[in-house]
Amino acid sequence: MKVFAPNYYKKFSCIADKCKHSCCIGWEIDIDDETFEQYKNNNTEFGKKLNDNIIINDDCACFKLTDNDRCPFLNDNNLCEIILNLGEHALCQICSDHPRFKIFYGDRVEIGLGLTCEEAARIIVNESEDFELIEIDNDQEIGSIYNDEIEFFNIRSEIFKIIKCNDSFESIIEKILNKFNIKIPEMTIYEWIDIYLGLERLDNAWSEMLNVLKNTDNIQFTLPCSYEKAPQNLLTYFIYRHLGESVYDGNFNGRLLFAIISCYMISAICSIGYSVEDVARMYSSEIEYSDENLDKLIDFLQNESLED
Repeated sequence: MKVFAPNYYKKFSCIADKCKHSCCIGWEIDIDDETFEQYKNNNTEFGKKLNDNIIINDDCACFKLTDNDRCPFLNDNNLCEIILNLGEHALCQICSDHPRFKIFYGDRVEIGLGLTCEEAARIIVNESEDFELIEIDNDQEIGSIYNDEIEFFNIRSEIFKIIKCNDSFESIIEKILNKFNIKIPEMTIYEWIDIYLGLERLDNAWSEMLNVLKNTDNIQFTLPCSYEKAPQNLLTYFIYRHLGESVYDGNFNGRLLFAIISCYMISAICSIGYSVEDVARMYSSEIEYSDENLDKLIDFLQNESLED
């Protein structure tokens, strides 16, 4: 099985204690079965601390967060005590993988970096090279590619070619929409804000951003943020990460529109003074990493596209 990743993928490394938005704070941390067995069989003094801070929720082991929603092994210097005591190989799968994601196809695996990580967001937003997928691994196992996947890869390649052209962002969007005969729902930015305010919200700072935007006059829903390649980079990211699922759920229009709307929402919030890296990171945390929010938006956009 071949493994592909964006050309910027290997630029990433965790910045640990330098991170302002640690992934070890505010998230439930599930422990995979294999790692849980290793922890249970660790008879050292640190192993006792490990097991004292594990609870079982819905038949799944997870770390018992502190009152401040911190991982119990995130020390006062924001460093991981598991790594310090046992090494990186002792991390559970979710900690080892984050912020990476994987998309499985019949004959390949595509991996990437999730925007919810501030360092990944910095890399993706500021990438100066055109997006390319590169092969980073091959275990020689032969998979079976399906016709629907072949058709999808061809369509996606055409979309990426349009994004790479030197046209304005508005022109790029227009070409993509015209190619698939899709229209963006005719709604104002303030109507979109209400939709986002109606979704599950995890961080008060996200609610504050949306409410500041809602109370700002004359905000447009058409202009991309001012960073040189950020709009194209973000559009490519959302398409790469989410469009592939349309092979299996049939929501091509909804997923394509989600990628476009996401860029415009991030741009609109940036227009009132927030940095694109911070907005992209928070957008990802609030929308991409909430299955409920993601499904609601994609279903809404899919239905709107069919009505048109």
